[in-house]
Amino acid sequence: MSFLLLSTGISAAWKRDLELRRIVFSDGGVQIELEEELGNAWSIRFASVLACNVTSEECSGGLISRLPDEGAIFVDSGAAWIRENGGCHSRGEVSHYVICCYDEVIEVLSEDSIIVERLDAFS
Repeated sequence: MSFLLLSTGISAAWKRDLELRRIVFSDGGVQIELEEELGNAWSIRFASVLACNVTSEECSGGLISRLPDEGAIFVDSGAAWIRENGGCHSRGEVSHYVICCYDEVIEVLSEDSIIVERLDAFS
């Protein structure tokens, strides 16, 4: 696995800079709402998801140790995760996304591109 920092416009200097506010599964996809340390709110969406895993930060040491030192949102080809989970039938190229939050690490396996949108601030 060779994870790369994903440029999204979301400000996160290190892996615990983002706060997970909400995660919603709907119509085969997922929407993840995050808040930056400065209070800016963001939505990350995937129209369809092959797999999604949410793990506490305390139980994610093995994955976190394989990520770059800086940033909080990363991408890799999904090949290793597919092999680890016994295969996957997909239409095309699959990517493995990792979104690090203060208390959680979210992994998404998807054929779709990541969609990032700025939201109004959370109350």
